[in-house]
Amino acid sequence: MTGLDNARQTDGSLPVIPFMHLASGSDLIDAGINVGIPYNGTAPDLGAFEFVSTGANLPPVIANQSFSISENSANGTTVGTVVASDPNAGQTLTYSILSGNTSTAFAINSTTGVLTVANTTALNYETTPSFALVVKVQDNGTGNLSNQATVTVNLINQNEAPTVNNQTFAINENSSVGSTVGTVVATDPDAGQTLTYSIQSGNTGSTFTINATTGAV
Repeated sequence: MTGLDNARQTDGSLPVIPFMHLASGSDLIDAGINVGIPYNGTAPDLGAFEFVSTGANLPPVIANQSFSISENSANGTTVGTVVASDPNAGQTLTYSILSGNTSTAFAINSTTGVLTVANTTALNYETTPSFALVVKVQDNGTGNLSNQATVTVNLINQNEAPTVNNQTFAINENSSVGSTVGTVVATDPDAGQTLTYSIQSGNTGSTFTINATTGAV
């Protein structure tokens, strides 16, 4: 029970309590199996706490995070700030993207962790609705320890304008009413949407009609 009643540290944080911490030289140090939880040394320790020698450099801490941004957002748009910390006071953290950055869609500020849009054309909800970026954070302590986490960026679907190109048809003069001239072809980048067709101008004498559903003239 030694140290359980220690006073708080000078900065107001909880006291350093040695209770249940492994002693230096314990055969339980580095005796565990890696199960994906950050640890010190060559392997996890067996016990409630990892053994930390005085003045040892500890790896930075970063958790999985997620952000959302509208598809087609402009280059330079801020997605969010990746949050990480280091148990060693005064150390500098450096951020980088290791993988998952399809078409270099995003960039991360190596100093601040701010994530921004780097390639607006890559932000297409219909093609890639989300990105799973593996972000690395590294400290500047002895040994330059690092950690990594998955930062998920979800795209918010936006309604995009349909596409129709200039088209040309030919029909004999004096063709009878109801004769098919052709079918106007249009597409929409948003899957599942219904297109409606209408003639806006140039239809002298109301010569033609267009089927609002099919685009047939």
